[in-house]
Amino acid sequence: MTINGDQLLLDLCKANNGEVWKSVDLSGSLSREDKIDLRLKSQEWISEYSKNLCTRKINEVKCHDTSLLVKLAMEKDRILPVVRSPGCIMVTFTPRSAPTPLRENKKENEGEWLRKKWEAFSRAEGIQVSEINEDLDPTQILGKGNYLMSTEDILSAVSIYTHGIKLFPKMAAMYNNRSVAYIKIKNYEEALHDIHMALKFLLPPVNDNLNQRTKSTMRKSYILFKLDRIKDAINELDVASKLMPDNVEIASYLESLKELSDEDESLDESD
Repeated sequence: MTINGDQLLLDLCKANNGEVWKSVDLSGSLSREDKIDLRLKSQEWISEYSKNLCTRKINEVKCHDTSLLVKLAMEKDRILPVVRSPGCIMVTFTPRSAPTPLRENKKENEGEWLRKKWEAFSRAEGIQVSEINEDLDPTQILGKGNYLMSTEDILSAVSIYTHGIKLFPKMAAMYNNRSVAYIKIKNYEEALHDIHMALKFLLPPVNDNLNQRTKSTMRKSYILFKLDRIKDAINELDVASKLMPDNVEIASYLESLKELSDEDESLDESD
């Protein structure tokens, strides 16, 4: 509703069909006081309508916020499933001479690659082996070295193990066996280096390599004893005894070493 001078405009919609009423000229029907009174009433009506509209909007927002809070509360109180407890699985891997997994290779191609690698190594080192294909297998290399050890051909065994280490540089058994050969020729420094590398490649510690780790640790203790590092040898035997606490042999060696260490200390004090 709008009052402009002598005109009163009624912008009202019919409830039935939404048609807008036309302007009505009331210049001759209303007095000035009636016009002023009508203007005031229209302003009050507009103000009340605006107020009601604002209140309705505020209530809608509050209702939305309330429903959101209810949803958040329900989400918070939702019962979640229990966290699963962690577990461990044991995995064993077949030794691989090729750098790629078996599923990515063909056996013929892999054999060709190993043969060429061995030929290149033989040319570089000046080594002649009658049956090249046999030496491509790490088990065969270890077997040949062990045979030479049994015949007391220690230097040849060292050469075979060295060849195996160059072909399979992360195979702990190669280092272990070569350390035994070095011990037989009393090259304890080289033996200590090899046993250190063997223990390095026996990580991570699992039950499958427990025996190997224990034997290597005992061998390291023996080498340290031969190098007159008795305290270090005792420490290594302590480690071995923790790996196999029920092993009587380790306990006996450890007790003997401790007695020997005590005797050396008493001799040093008397001097």
